[in-house]
Amino acid sequence: MATIALSMLSKTGASPITPSIRTCQVPQWRAATKPKSPRNITVKSGSGHPEDFDLKQYSKPLIESVNRELHNLIPLSNDRIEEAMRYSVIGGAGKRSCPLMCIAACEAVGGQREEALPVACALEMIYAASLILDDLPCMDDDSLRRGRPSAHAESPGAAIRASDALCALAFHHIARPSDALRPERGLKVVHELAKAEGSTGMVGGQYMDLATAGTPFIDPALVEYILLDKLALMAEISLVSGGIVGGGSDEEVQRLRAYGHCVGLAYQIVDDMLEQSGTTEELGKTAGKDKIEGKATYPEVYGIERCREIVVELV
Repeated sequence: MATIALSMLSKTGASPITPSIRTCQVPQWRAATKPKSPRNITVKSGSGHPEDFDLKQYSKPLIESVNRELHNLIPLSNDRIEEAMRYSVIGGAGKRSCPLMCIAACEAVGGQREEALPVACALEMIYAASLILDDLPCMDDDSLRRGRPSAHAESPGAAIRASDALCALAFHHIARPSDALRPERGLKVVHELAKAEGSTGMVGGQYMDLATAGTPFIDPALVEYILLDKLALMAEISLVSGGIVGGGSDEEVQRLRAYGHCVGLAYQIVDDMLEQSGTTEELGKTAGKDKIEGKATYPEVYGIERCREIVVELV
């Protein structure tokens, strides 16, 4: 599998990490959505200084709105698949980073948070579905996700099918008639999400992550490729989606894309660093799992000190 994965990488033209950071561009295989420079970004709302901004105060009502909507979207039932869907999305709810980024981006370009809510919830469902697939190698152990046993612990078969069902429900929620979301904007978001989730996006990245586990030779371009298709791509698509539903211009959406690319990759690198040094209790997920499985990560390639420098560059 590793040989197949590395041959796939050679076809993508993924760039080495340093040029990618310096130019703030996604690898060549996603050249159609290459972001412009993220510098000098301006927004239409919010006049306070950054030091005056209280993230917790801003986030709390938004998370509550997202949680209410998700409760309504995934019904309570005795169906094993729907139980797994609720368990993955609602039980042990995470930070709701993707919905928050989507809503914040919508507001940044002058939109209303109500416009972004359907897409924000859809993004959380897609993210939860990706976590289910990410846990596939750990089906037979006691791995934790968001502080609890992963969805596979109860029923592996139902968990995998729940992942499929969550993706379908996410697209259904965006595409269905709604007073909040304009149809033409919803269509653009569906196009972006479908492209991001496919074989040249998250699914491809997850496959590479699994296929190269335990491979003794780790190519830096391969590590970048994998990480860009984990949270990095989710951050990018969350911000892009928010910009679209908020009515942002093409230039504003591209700036949001560049920001998401950088902040998502930075977050993923920090997450990999903490995964090596943190405890299971601190992380809310099984510590040291990537190293045990032989995953290709930034700390393994560059070491902790260089990773800190890369994160500073990205930020």
